[in-house]
Amino acid sequence: MVVCRLVSADVPFWRRLMRRSRLWFVIVVAALAVAVEGLSTIGIWAWDATAKSLRRDADAGAAVMIDSELLNLPAAVLRSRRLVVADLAAVDHGLAVMALEAVARRQIRCMVVHPEGYLNLARARLIQGRIFEGQADLAKGLDRDPTRPFAIRLLGLVTLFQGRFEEALDLLARAEAVAPGYRLPLVELGAEDEARVRLEGLDRRLTTYPRLRVETLISIGQSLRMMGRMDEAEQRLEQAAGDPRADLVRAQWALNDGDAPAAAGMAQGLVQQRRLPRRIRAQAWSILSRALGVQGDSQGALAAAQRALRLAPESAEPYLALARIAQGRGDVDEAVNHLRRAWGMDPSNVGILFQFAQVAERAGLKADARLALERAVDLDTGNTATVLRLVDFQLRTGALMEATMTLSRALDHAPADPNLLKMAERLRREVTKR
Repeated sequence: MVVCRLVSADVPFWRRLMRRSRLWFVIVVAALAVAVEGLSTIGIWAWDATAKSLRRDADAGAAVMIDSELLNLPAAVLRSRRLVVADLAAVDHGLAVMALEAVARRQIRCMVVHPEGYLNLARARLIQGRIFEGQADLAKGLDRDPTRPFAIRLLGLVTLFQGRFEEALDLLARAEAVAPGYRLPLVELGAEDEARVRLEGLDRRLTTYPRLRVETLISIGQSLRMMGRMDEAEQRLEQAAGDPRADLVRAQWALNDGDAPAAAGMAQGLVQQRRLPRRIRAQAWSILSRALGVQGDSQGALAAAQRALRLAPESAEPYLALARIAQGRGDVDEAVNHLRRAWGMDPSNVGILFQFAQVAERAGLKADARLALERAVDLDTGNTATVLRLVDFQLRTGALMEATMTLSRALDHAPADPNLLKMAERLRREVTKR
């Protein structure tokens, strides 16, 4: 009762008090926000300054990375996720290990659910030759994020080093399932084991990425065909029967096997389905163009290629079809122009680069052909067949020094590859002749 009387006696006083209380609360919250933002800015600045120092003077930068208290700020720890081992390449061996350990401990403490701390700790252990400890830390990192292909492959490499071959292949297949075609770090396997890893990884991908079922079945089928297992490839593609993407691949296979009428029939069925996406119909028209060209219907082939071009001018397939038609009538200059456009539409397609290099060489454009083959090697790193194409071209054009360097780099990665060794013998003979 007394409190009620006091409040009622001086209502303006209490209102002023409440207003001031709210104002102070707002001021305190704002001050805290400014302080947090300031600390974040300092942390980001501290890490960026350390990274610059690492580039200017590697050892000094690593020393800062070890001792700086500012790098304990949460923002600096988050920023440290940008660190890659290559940044420490110029640092003294022992100092690099200490820097990695310092960064790793901060990351483990501040980013409990992230894998970076354990991955960096594993790198430090492996650099020191403490294989089993490094393996344990890699496993802890993968427990936090099992989708890191680099970490999975690194663990596979460590396991392979320990002589546990089957377990290592299992890990490599797991990495293939997560990221098909990913090849870092490099792991040297024989052709048979490499094929096994790829196929098993693609099989696992069906479970890992169920929404990519058709694309995965197509990849499995194409891999099996490359291995000469045609019946198994057909069986895999049958599992995606009715999907236009699988039907396109089946038509392409028929064409590659020399059955142009069957390929034309399948392509005709696809081009008549007007509800299909334009890109798929354009690919079907391109296959039909090639099939008709093989059967001697040059006018029909040209008309089909032009339909493909109208449907998807941003796609490479129509230009490839037009290039084949130009080659068929002996116009290599026009074929080169079409292939150049196809290359521009799909610059990472190694098959297009091979076609361009072959036709450009026939047209006397050796510099363009060399550029295409060099680009193919850059894109298809580790593929011996791609390297051999470039070395063969370099030998035929008299670029012996370039051929030697290209072959030397390839032999560094695969010193026992019989095809590379055979090419090395050919290079030796060419050098001896001169």
